[in-house]
Amino acid sequence: MPGFTIACSRATGFCRKHGMLTQAVLKSYLKEMPRGHIFDLTYALFADAFPPGEPDASARAALRAFAAACNCDLNHNALEGRYELIRR
Repeated sequence: MPGFTIACSRATGFCRKHGMLTQAVLKSYLKEMPRGHIFDLTYALFADAFPPGEPDASARAALRAFAAACNCDLNHNALEGRYELIRR
């Protein structure tokens, strides 16, 4: 998608471009991922899709609900500044 940014993902091979990540685009990628694959959501991309991002409790709650709706488990890696969405 032109003008769009996503994190590089070890499992899917997605690469960075310029722009913003929306929940609709993230959902489409998550729905297409095979079971067990991981999407790395950096704090910057988290803020794009779930403003205002880290450390907002409401944004975190929205991400948890979103991950569950997309059939994904969610891991928070604070040391690396990212979330992992793991397809169930």
